[in-house]
Amino acid sequence: MLGHVSQEAVRQMVAQGLVVGVELDSSSTPKFCEACTKAKATRQPFPEVTKSRALRYAELVHTDLWGPSQTVSLGGCSYYITFTDDYSRETKIEFLKYKSEALTAFKHYEAHLARQHPGV
Repeated sequence: MLGHVSQEAVRQMVAQGLVVGVELDSSSTPKFCEACTKAKATRQPFPEVTKSRALRYAELVHTDLWGPSQTVSLGGCSYYITFTDDYSRETKIEFLKYKSEALTAFKHYEAHLARQHPGV
């Protein structure tokens, strides 16, 4: 009927006669409600334009290692690693059987950069 209404709002409705059949203990104090606190929490939005964007290819590369997945791929892989160039937003992905293959995947990415973009 009331859903999750604040205790103060219920007290005011009873005091104004908007709700009948409810008796409140005037000596009680409102209890802390964690759900209300989380619902009212806000955060700043991501900026439209970042101030630390790379100015040339391969100057800044973001990477993410994900896994293990619950289901192994047909090739036997349970992990993947991504490399995203901050300047171009070009993303490369490599699938891994083991997490320990991440360094080898990085070396493959580094070799790819050397072949595709000499002088970087």
